[in-house]
Amino acid sequence: MSLKRRTGLLDFARAHNAFVFEDDYDAEFRFTGPPLPSLQGIDNASRVIYAGTVSKILCPSLRLGYIVAPEPLIDPLVKIRSAMDQHSSPIDQATLASFITEGFFLSHIKRVRKSMPSGVISLSNNSMNCLATVSLCRFRRPD
Repeated sequence: MSLKRRTGLLDFARAHNAFVFEDDYDAEFRFTGPPLPSLQGIDNASRVIYAGTVSKILCPSLRLGYIVAPEPLIDPLVKIRSAMDQHSSPIDQATLASFITEGFFLSHIKRVRKSMPSGVISLSNNSMNCLATVSLCRFRRPD
Protein backbone atom coordinates (compact mmCIF):
# COMPACT_ATOMS: atom_id res chain seq x y z
CA MET A 1 0.00 0.00 0.00
CA SER A 2 1.43 3.37 -0.98
CA LEU A 3 2.33 5.94 1.66
CA LYS A 4 -0.57 8.12 0.49
CA ARG A 5 -3.05 5.27 0.99
CA ARG A 6 -1.50 4.42 4.36
CA THR A 7 -1.89 7.96 5.65
CA GLY A 8 -5.43 8.08 4.23
CA LEU A 9 -6.34 4.94 6.15
CA LEU A 10 -4.91 6.41 9.35
CA ASP A 11 -6.85 9.64 8.77
CA PHE A 12 -10.04 7.60 8.31
CA ALA A 13 -9.39 5.64 11.53
CA ARG A 14 -8.74 8.83 13.46
CA ALA A 15 -11.86 10.56 12.06
CA HIS A 16 -14.08 7.59 12.92
CA ASN A 17 -12.49 6.72 16.26
CA ALA A 18 -11.59 3.31 14.84
CA PHE A 19 -8.57 1.04 15.02
CA VAL A 20 -6.60 -0.49 12.19
CA PHE A 21 -5.27 -4.02 12.68
CA GLU A 22 -1.98 -4.33 10.82
CA ASP A 23 -0.88 -7.93 10.33
CA ASP A 24 2.69 -7.42 9.20
CA TYR A 25 3.70 -11.07 8.98
CA ASP A 26 6.16 -10.60 6.12
CA ALA A 27 7.59 -7.13 6.73
CA GLU A 28 11.16 -8.37 6.38
CA PHE A 29 10.47 -10.06 3.03
CA ARG A 30 10.14 -7.14 0.65
CA PHE A 31 10.95 -8.33 -2.87
CA THR A 32 12.17 -5.02 -4.26
CA GLY A 33 13.45 -1.95 -2.47
CA PRO A 34 13.69 -1.31 1.23
CA PRO A 35 10.92 -2.36 3.63
CA LEU A 36 7.96 0.01 3.70
CA PRO A 37 7.20 1.82 6.95
CA SER A 38 4.51 0.10 8.96
CA LEU A 39 1.24 1.84 9.66
CA GLN A 40 2.05 1.62 13.35
CA GLY A 41 5.37 3.37 12.72
CA ILE A 42 3.73 6.38 11.08
CA ASP A 43 0.66 6.49 13.35
CA ASN A 44 0.76 9.49 15.69
CA ALA A 45 -2.76 9.02 17.08
CA SER A 46 -2.51 5.47 18.53
CA ARG A 47 -5.02 4.00 16.08
CA VAL A 48 -3.01 0.94 14.98
CA ILE A 49 -2.83 -2.52 16.51
CA TYR A 50 0.32 -4.02 15.02
CA ALA A 51 0.81 -7.78 14.86
CA GLY A 52 3.87 -9.61 13.66
CA THR A 53 5.54 -12.98 13.78
CA VAL A 54 9.05 -14.35 13.79
CA SER A 55 7.91 -17.64 12.27
CA LYS A 56 8.44 -16.49 8.66
CA ILE A 57 11.95 -15.16 9.14
CA LEU A 58 13.27 -17.73 11.62
CA CYS A 59 11.40 -21.01 11.75
CA PRO A 60 7.74 -21.77 10.93
CA SER A 61 7.45 -24.28 13.76
CA LEU A 62 8.50 -21.66 16.34
CA ARG A 63 4.96 -20.21 16.28
CA LEU A 64 5.74 -17.02 18.19
CA GLY A 65 4.16 -13.68 17.40
CA TYR A 66 3.62 -10.35 19.04
CA ILE A 67 1.24 -7.42 19.18
CA VAL A 68 2.05 -3.74 19.69
CA ALA A 69 -1.15 -2.02 20.78
CA PRO A 70 -2.31 1.34 22.08
CA GLU A 71 -2.15 1.49 25.88
CA PRO A 72 -5.96 1.32 26.49
CA LEU A 73 -6.16 -1.97 24.57
CA ILE A 74 -3.36 -3.86 26.31
CA ASP A 75 -5.36 -5.27 29.24
CA PRO A 76 -8.30 -6.42 27.08
CA LEU A 77 -5.91 -8.03 24.58
CA VAL A 78 -4.03 -9.83 27.36
CA LYS A 79 -7.35 -11.20 28.68
CA ILE A 80 -8.37 -12.35 25.21
CA ARG A 81 -4.99 -14.03 24.72
CA SER A 82 -5.24 -15.81 28.07
CA ALA A 83 -8.72 -17.08 27.27
CA MET A 84 -7.69 -18.33 23.83
CA ASP A 85 -4.36 -20.02 24.44
CA GLN A 86 -1.94 -20.06 27.33
CA HIS A 87 0.61 -22.38 25.82
CA SER A 88 3.46 -20.37 24.32
CA SER A 89 6.60 -22.03 25.55
CA PRO A 90 8.43 -19.88 28.11
CA ILE A 91 11.69 -21.48 26.97
CA ASP A 92 11.05 -20.49 23.34
CA GLN A 93 10.11 -16.97 24.43
CA ALA A 94 13.22 -16.55 26.60
CA THR A 95 15.47 -17.94 23.87
CA LEU A 96 13.98 -15.60 21.29
CA ALA A 97 14.33 -12.63 23.66
CA SER A 98 18.06 -13.40 24.06
CA PHE A 99 18.43 -13.91 20.31
CA ILE A 100 16.95 -10.44 19.72
CA THR A 101 18.71 -8.54 22.53
CA GLU A 102 22.13 -9.99 21.66
CA GLY A 103 21.79 -8.80 18.05
CA PHE A 104 21.54 -12.19 16.35
CA PHE A 105 18.05 -11.53 15.00
CA LEU A 106 19.11 -8.36 13.18
CA SER A 107 22.17 -10.05 11.65
CA HIS A 108 19.96 -12.97 10.55
CA ILE A 109 17.53 -10.57 8.85
CA LYS A 110 20.40 -8.85 7.02
CA ARG A 111 21.77 -12.21 5.84
CA VAL A 112 18.35 -13.35 4.59
CA ARG A 113 17.77 -10.05 2.77
CA LYS A 114 21.07 -10.45 0.90
CA SER A 115 20.36 -14.02 -0.22
CA MET A 116 16.66 -13.63 -0.92
CA PRO A 117 16.63 -11.74 -4.25
CA SER A 118 18.41 -14.52 -6.16
CA GLY A 119 15.99 -17.13 -4.78
CA VAL A 120 12.95 -15.03 -5.65
CA ILE A 121 14.20 -14.41 -9.19
CA SER A 122 14.90 -18.11 -9.69
CA LEU A 123 11.46 -19.11 -8.37
CA SER A 124 9.81 -16.40 -10.46
CA ASN A 125 11.57 -17.45 -13.67
CA ASN A 126 10.82 -21.14 -13.13
CA SER A 127 7.17 -20.36 -12.36
CA MET A 128 6.84 -18.24 -15.48
CA ASN A 129 8.37 -21.00 -17.61
CA CYS A 130 6.02 -23.64 -16.19
CA LEU A 131 2.93 -21.47 -16.44
CA ALA A 132 3.75 -20.33 -19.98
CA THR A 133 2.54 -23.69 -21.24
CA VAL A 134 -0.87 -23.24 -19.62
CA SER A 135 -2.92 -20.69 -21.52
CA LEU A 136 -5.32 -19.95 -18.65
CA CYS A 137 -2.62 -18.98 -16.14
CA ARG A 138 -0.77 -15.72 -15.75
CA PHE A 139 2.04 -15.05 -13.37
CA ARG A 140 3.26 -11.66 -12.28
CA ARG A 141 6.44 -11.09 -10.30
CA PRO A 142 5.71 -9.71 -6.83
CA ASP A 143 6.71 -6.13 -6.03
